[in-house]
Amino acid sequence: METHANLLQVQLLQMAAQANLPTLAKYGPNLPTGWVNIGSIASTNSMPPPVPQSQGFLALGPVDADGNQGYVLALGVTWSSFLLNQYSGTLLQTKLPDAIAGSGQPPNSLVSQPHAYAYQQMREAAWTTLKHMNAGLPLYICGMGLGAPLAQIGALDLRPGNKGPADLSQIAVQPTSYAFSAVNFVNQDFANYYQTIVTDANVVWAGTQALPVDLFPTRPDNADFVQIGRLTSLSCTIPSGSNAGWLQLPPSSQPYDVPWLERSDVFYLNALGGTPESAPVISVSIPQPPGGFSQVTAASMAILAQASYQLSRSITGTTGNVAPYQFTQYVNYQGTPFAFIFESAAAVAVVFRGTVTWQEFFTLEANANFSTPSFITAGRAHVHSGAYTVYSGPVDVSSSAATFAETLLEKLKPLASGKQLYFTGHGLGGTVATLAAADYAMSEYGVKPDALYTFGATYPGDYDFAEIFSEAYKSSYQLIRSQDKIPGSIVTLGFSPVNNVVSVNGQLAVDESTFHALFGYLVLLNPAGTEKKAATSVKNDPDEQ
Repeated sequence: METHANLLQVQLLQMAAQANLPTLAKYGPNLPTGWVNIGSIASTNSMPPPVPQSQGFLALGPVDADGNQGYVLALGVTWSSFLLNQYSGTLLQTKLPDAIAGSGQPPNSLVSQPHAYAYQQMREAAWTTLKHMNAGLPLYICGMGLGAPLAQIGALDLRPGNKGPADLSQIAVQPTSYAFSAVNFVNQDFANYYQTIVTDANVVWAGTQALPVDLFPTRPDNADFVQIGRLTSLSCTIPSGSNAGWLQLPPSSQPYDVPWLERSDVFYLNALGGTPESAPVISVSIPQPPGGFSQVTAASMAILAQASYQLSRSITGTTGNVAPYQFTQYVNYQGTPFAFIFESAAAVAVVFRGTVTWQEFFTLEANANFSTPSFITAGRAHVHSGAYTVYSGPVDVSSSAATFAETLLEKLKPLASGKQLYFTGHGLGGTVATLAAADYAMSEYGVKPDALYTFGATYPGDYDFAEIFSEAYKSSYQLIRSQDKIPGSIVTLGFSPVNNVVSVNGQLAVDESTFHALFGYLVLLNPAGTEKKAATSVKNDPDEQ
């Protein structure tokens, strides 16, 4: 239940999440009861590319249970825009202009370059919108996830005594800032300076040191990337069917440990004591499924993909019910488990996990350059650089180490003989799985996956790769929810989907705002619950005949 103490945080969280929505510019924000939209904010200045498009709004409403009024400036950037406009694969940093940070900032104070540029693009619009404020009311600035750094920069820029572009009105009182699931984006010099200027900066994180539920903000974590603001740790648990009734999941002890849920608006809202909105459930529909596709096999692969996220927390930890499979082996990328092998009496499944932390998201998923894969000799096809970096990269930090691809093949050859072989993965993991399937289909390894099932996978390569792959490998099923915009966000960079795209339609009672979290795919594909699923019979899956 919402209390007097956290009512403000609940409302700020709701508005911070709205500022990240791709629909904000078209439809405006969906505000909490009693709040009104004063003005929208969009990027106005042109910075050197690539720069994610920033956006936001100013709202007025009750900031406490007594009805006292205040303003909220919510700033954000969409996940799709970030993926489309940040394709260096490097965590670059730069110095903020003195007009924003002040002339007193240390010479070596640095912040994330894409966020510095994104804020500069929206700065004039933000200052202009604030002209509509009543100077006697408090101002709160908020952001979430990728948008959190914009709110933190904004709280510094909008300090008393500073002037905006064209000498726009000064702010009378230092704004209070709230950043939810806030990534580490500044170095220690900047952090030390920041805390002397912004005296009421707050960071809200779903997790504790004992149980860091939301892993997104946890890496990188060094002198170049530190946290700014006063930390509030929310004590919460990894969701499952038995402890997360607010999600209206099937009654089950099966965990739904998936990063895109644990960093989401609805997860944070529940952790703060708020009540996520519910919608009418619409059962899954898959129009015109391609030949060979099995919804039950897809559900089984989604369960294993979820287990891979659990194992990425602790390779010796437990998973939920993955019967008839058992986890047996894993393959590292640079010392971190990225592929997980599950075996049963009749099948082997390799799960390639998606990105978990901000560092992995930026350096791998947002690395949308093109690379030429070694397994296509024609030389005209190109693939996603971040995914190929994992697949062709070393298993540990030593440059002389065996590659991820070599190690996986070495482990699979003695296992796959006489058994069906599946490749699967979610997000970037699905992209890596697609590259692996392409390699095995086009090479003489003596091993080839019988089927590939991916969930919300980022498009894996250019049009030439899509043509070559679709001709060489027919048993590919790329499942994409109709509302999930992450997979196709980089299409304008020249990336194409590969066959067979499987549209997953349907609506959950409670869903997170990107519709990209694996739990959405899992629940839609397997509405009865995972324990019941394990006993289901389907002729396409040899372990369920």
